[in-house]
Amino acid sequence: MKISIRLLVCSLFTLLIFAGNCPAGEDTATKEVDTIIIEHTQAFDSKSFDKALSFYDENAIIMGTGQGELYIGKEAISNAMKQFFSNFDKEEREVTFRQVKVNGDVAWTISSMTITAIHEGKKSTYDLNLSRVLEKKDGKWLCVAEHFSNLVGDK
Repeated sequence: MKISIRLLVCSLFTLLIFAGNCPAGEDTATKEVDTIIIEHTQAFDSKSFDKALSFYDENAIIMGTGQGELYIGKEAISNAMKQFFSNFDKEEREVTFRQVKVNGDVAWTISSMTITAIHEGKKSTYDLNLSRVLEKKDGKWLCVAEHFSNLVGDK
């Protein structure tokens, strides 16, 4: 297990190094990935469970910042998503930074955002950083790795 996570982290850093060699400008693949990211975000914020879950590969990994925030495989991600959805009735986000890079059948995205969530009439706002790696499999872009980190403390 530890070897797989190390391999994933090494792969991500290698991808970041080589992604700088991609041609400048928005090509078709970059626009495809950007559209998929936006659609996933809309599905998540509207709690459209099946659509949000379809964004992930069967063997995807999501890692957060907290102890135990490691979800390996679609079943674990499905369970985590149910828990995430129970934490808000409505959610909106303001993306302050997003970058998408594509190199062949692999893409990576980096985002920073402020999320406003309403749960049981109470409003809370927090900042979130998000990085993802996607692979194009059988003509479809799927998320294979995701890392999120909440910025904790006073705004």
